[in-house]
Amino acid sequence: RRLRLIPFEHEVPLDKMVDDLQGILAGEHGPALLAWIVQGAAAFHASGLQEPDSVKVATEHYAADQDTVSRFVAECCHKAASDQVQIKTTTLREAYERWCFQEGETPVSPKRLTMELTRRHGVGYARSSTARFYTRITLLADDQDHDGFSDPSQNLSSGSPFRPDPGDKIGGPGW
Repeated sequence: RRLRLIPFEHEVPLDKMVDDLQGILAGEHGPALLAWIVQGAAAFHASGLQEPDSVKVATEHYAADQDTVSRFVAECCHKAASDQVQIKTTTLREAYERWCFQEGETPVSPKRLTMELTRRHGVGYARSSTARFYTRITLLADDQDHDGFSDPSQNLSSGSPFRPDPGDKIGGPGW
């Protein structure tokens, strides 16, 4: 199912509106309108629907506006290249739901959130004996209690002490 947004940007002023325009067009121009419709149907059958740029742009803006996961990631998260950066799935989910509530949006399901994060944002997944984690993503400093770890001294993927990659920015404002 593909939704297309057609922008209707022109508004006819009240003094220029024509009463019973539909009747006038059908009565005086009916055969020409029918020929135009048939010609358009034949062109559609031959080469498909050619989407105008204005429809493409409006649809892209609409899709971006409706993509709550990407908006949340852009506004509230820090993405990293390292699997060392981790946050509990429940912590990120709760922050996402709070953000949706504040924005007046409906959150996606937990399964859909995970699918969107992994497929579109390169987020990984890790598990310990006590918790599940998203990797390569964390909340910005103001959006979480600490850093999303149940025990920040452990790297869940290898069991070794937590050592960030040299390029990772750990701590400070906005991390």
